[in-house]
Amino acid sequence: MKKEEFIHLHWILTKIKKWLEKDGIANNGSFKKYNELNISPQQISKPKEEHKEAVKILSEELAQCTRQV
Repeated sequence: MKKEEFIHLHWILTKIKKWLEKDGIANNGSFKKYNELNISPQQISKPKEEHKEAVKILSEELAQCTRQV
């Protein structure tokens, strides 16, 4: 995937994260590893690898949240 595609996917996943938090499905600790990365999709100057890692970790944590529903 291209860097722009990872950034776009990262953006979509953060929207899902916010939705889960808003609806109370996820709690403050649900995205600990992702939050520790300290990267957001708006940080387009960050390297592709950092966005790739963020997508991977956020995907795993989102999957964990939805398994508990």
